[in-house]
Amino acid sequence: MGRIAADRLDLHDSLDSTRMERGPEQITDYGLHITDGRTCMRIFLALMLILTAWTSSPDIGHAQEPPIQVFPSSPTFTDPVSVTVQGRWPTTCTPILQKVSVASPTIRIDGRTPVPPEGCSPMPTEWAFTTWLEPLAPNIYLIEVYIDEGAGPKPYAQRELVVQGGIAVEPRMPTVDETIQLTVAFLKGDACIPAYESHRVQAHLITVETLQPNGPCAQVPTPWSVRVDLGRLLVGAYTVEVYTTVADTDPPQRSKVGGGGFRVVERRYEYYFPFLPIMKP
Repeated sequence: MGRIAADRLDLHDSLDSTRMERGPEQITDYGLHITDGRTCMRIFLALMLILTAWTSSPDIGHAQEPPIQVFPSSPTFTDPVSVTVQGRWPTTCTPILQKVSVASPTIRIDGRTPVPPEGCSPMPTEWAFTTWLEPLAPNIYLIEVYIDEGAGPKPYAQRELVVQGGIAVEPRMPTVDETIQLTVAFLKGDACIPAYESHRVQAHLITVETLQPNGPCAQVPTPWSVRVDLGRLLVGAYTVEVYTTVADTDPPQRSKVGGGGFRVVERRYEYYFPFLPIMKP
């Protein structure tokens, strides 16, 4: 017994001397051994540096926005379209909008940087500019952006824009006392675009008939539209259905192209806010 007690005492002394050499030791809930306060501070600073590098990295900490954004993302032929061009420029002299040109199916946006560039600092800078497009015919457009830094326009980015077809009425919210004009517009997969044939109004259903011409059709996506004078209609919600008939088939093939709806109201309230001058004491 005396021998065993002595061995236990020697072992206890050995452990105490080891702790004194290593310094105060803590064991965390995660199994991490932190020997002293300085080591704890080093670990804390290292974690802060890693976190800072992660959040400040443009490729890791922040999602890269696309260079061209459109709103609405899926416009119809009655919607104005907002186009925003953005990015990260290598200097503080960031691009500004110069001009916009539309030659269907291409939409070209030109930007330029300030000239001369002597006052530009070599500091990466976020930039963006926005332009508005008038309502476009149904089609598949290609938006191309060029930036001129003084040596001529250079391609910057491009993206596709699909403008959907449908129906529209004028006025947009017609009343029973107004003559209504209906516009039908769609995109066809070839150049044989339909022409207006007839229309009829049955209760609250409006049917528009179009006729596709005979002959070979070039395989080029082509927008088409027809206008229909509906006259005056009663109050209520109306459904529009558009059909196309191919006459050179036996029997003729009639298919539904699309449709939509609108509402006729009793009266339309319009509010005007006159300019009120600011009264100064």
